[in-house]
Parts: sequence; structure tokens; C-alpha cells
Amino acid sequence: MTERMRIRAIREHVGDRANAAHYLGEHTIVERNGWPFAVLVPYTWWEQRQHQEGQGTPARAFTPALKARALARVLVATSRQRKTPATADSP
Repeated sequence: MTERMRIRAIREHVGDRANAAHYLGEHTIVERNGWPFAVLVPYTWWEQRQHQEGQGTPARAFTPALKARALARVLVATSRQRKTPATADSP
């Protein structure tokens, strides 16, 4: 089943619609000013479409190990920026 909702209504019911997508496989078309704007679909449905198109899935990017590595890179880059040597113009 596909449900159509205005963007204001989806703000109030996003949890219900996310549950309907996940548990019931329902799709929700989000409309703005009467025009289709976005679609809320089950993750498994979206993931299957990604594999069919040969794009793989970005789900791997959300693993805790990869998050930790990304955070470590950001921290290292930040600490390097703070330790830049003084310029010749500085006293």
C-alpha cells in the first residue's frame, strides 16, 4: 500500500510512517504544495534497488568500526591544524 501525505502531516507522523515502512513494507509519498517531493520506503527495498543498479549499499559506512576510523582521522587532522608552525611575520 502507498500512502500520500503532506509534508506538514509527515512531521507529526514520521515515526508511524517509518514503522509502517519497516514492519509493513508500506511506501509513503511526501508531498509539498501538492507535488511529490520525497518517498519514505523500507530500507530493505531501497537496499535491493541499490544492488540491482550495481551501486552497492552505503550501509557499510555506518558500521561502528568505520565511524571510529573516520573520527580518528578528523581528530588527527584537527590536531595537525592546531600545531602549525609560526610564520616568519610572527614575533
